[in-house]
Amino acid sequence: LPSNFINGKDPKSLIAAIIYSICKNENIKITQKTLAKMTGVNEASVRYKVKEIGQII
Repeated sequence: LPSNFINGKDPKSLIAAIIYSICKNENIKITQKTLAKMTGVNEASVRYKVKEIGQII
């Protein structure tokens, strides 16, 4: 990951996005909304981070 990937941002949204990406890869059904609620972040933040991760990987 680029060094500025989490600078100044809430790391919980990154964690939620990573968990979502892993679950999707392993065919484990969980929604971004559920993970957002579990981590206390905005669903849009999770969705944005998932897209960012997808561009890097």
